[in-house]
Amino acid sequence: MAKKYTRAEWARIQSKLPEEDRVPYEQSPDAAPDVSGQGLDEESASLLALVIALRGIDENLRLAYEEYIKPQKNMAEFRRLVKASILFTNYDKTARARKIIEQEQPGVWKQQKDRYVTEQKKRIIGALGSKAWTPDVQKQVELAFEFALDDDVLDKLIVEFGKLGTVSGAQATTIEDLQSFANSYGVSSLYTDKYWETQKQGLFLGTITEQEIKDDIKQKAIEAYPAWAEGFSKGKSLDTQAGWILSLVGKQLGIDPNALTFNDPRVEPFLSYKDPKTGLQVIPSILDVRTETRRNNFNEFAKTPEGTSYIDGLTVKMLQDMGLM
Repeated sequence: MAKKYTRAEWARIQSKLPEEDRVPYEQSPDAAPDVSGQGLDEESASLLALVIALRGIDENLRLAYEEYIKPQKNMAEFRRLVKASILFTNYDKTARARKIIEQEQPGVWKQQKDRYVTEQKKRIIGALGSKAWTPDVQKQVELAFEFALDDDVLDKLIVEFGKLGTVSGAQATTIEDLQSFANSYGVSSLYTDKYWETQKQGLFLGTITEQEIKDDIKQKAIEAYPAWAEGFSKGKSLDTQAGWILSLVGKQLGIDPNALTFNDPRVEPFLSYKDPKTGLQVIPSILDVRTETRRNNFNEFAKTPEGTSYIDGLTVKMLQDMGLM
C-alpha cells in the first residue's frame, strides 16, 4: 500500500523538485476530494448536492461521485450517471417544476418550501420525538423538497447519514412496549441495545413491522424454553404460564414477587427445568419449585417465618429421635 502524505510532508517533497514540476497538495492523491462545487453551473451544482447527499442509497449516484472526485473528471459522464439514477428518473419532473417556480415566483416557492418543512417537522417529531429534529435533519428535509423526494426516500436518507437526534416519540414508545413484550416472554436478555436501535430505525423506515418483531420474540422464547413452547405458540407469555413460579419463589424466600424477574438466577433454572429421570426439559411441579428453592437458597429461606418454623420442627424431631425430648 502506498504511503499517504500529510500536507506538510507533501510540501517538503515538492520543495526539492524544480518549480515547474511541483504539484499542489490539492492535486495530490492524498488530498481530500474537492466537492465544494466551485465553478459549476447552477444545474451541475444542484446535481452535485444530490450526489453528495444520496450516493449511499443509489449505485449510479455513487459512481457519479467517484467520477466527480477524479483528478481529471468527465462532467458529461458525471451528468449522465446522475440522470441515469433511479432517483433522478423518478423525481426530476417535479423537481424541475419547483425550480421554475423558484425562478419565476420566488415568494410562492418559499411558501411551498416552508409549508413542506413544517409538515415534515410535524411528521418526524410525531414519530420520533422533538429531540430527533436537528439542524442537520432540516437540511435533509430542505434537500428533499428541492429534489422532490418522497417520504420513504427522505427517511432513508436521514437514517443512512445518521442525522437524527435523540429518538423518543411514537417509535420509542413502541420499542419500549416491545421490550416489555420480550421481558414477558423471558428473553429480554437476548436482545442488545444495538438490536433495539436497529428495530427503531426499521419501524421508522417501514422495513419491519411491530408484529414481525413480536413473532421473532416468540420464536426466541420457543427455542430458549421448549417446555413452554405449546403455550407460546398459542400467544401465552411466560408471565401468563409461569407467573406462579415468581410468586412461589418469592413466598419461599420472603421476597415481594414483583421484585423478581425471569432472569433472576433463583428463578431462571425453573424455566429450563429438566426431568431427573428423562433429562428432558419439562414444566416443574409446585413441589419441585418449592423443594429446589429451599435447597438452593437455604440461608434466605431460613430467615423467613416459614423457614424458622421448618428448622424448629427439624430440631424437635432430631431431639426426639435422640431420646432427649
